[in-house]
Amino acid sequence: MPWEPYDVPSVGGDILALIDHLGAGPGEEGRIIAELTGGELALIEGAGHYPQTEMPDITSPIMLDFLKRFKS
Repeated sequence: MPWEPYDVPSVGGDILALIDHLGAGPGEEGRIIAELTGGELALIEGAGHYPQTEMPDITSPIMLDFLKRFKS
């Protein structure tokens, strides 16, 4: 069954999608999620299914910058 983003707009909160690449598959899904939720998309070239684990030197600064916006 293909991935269907029907319930994505109902997701609450702020969204940061860390995704490998654009095109069919995960990159396209990340773009759709970011678009439907008003979230952000960070493309991590060369990463696989777990960019935060495979490339922490690249993804950690992206995630920290995102999270710093919510510091009280």
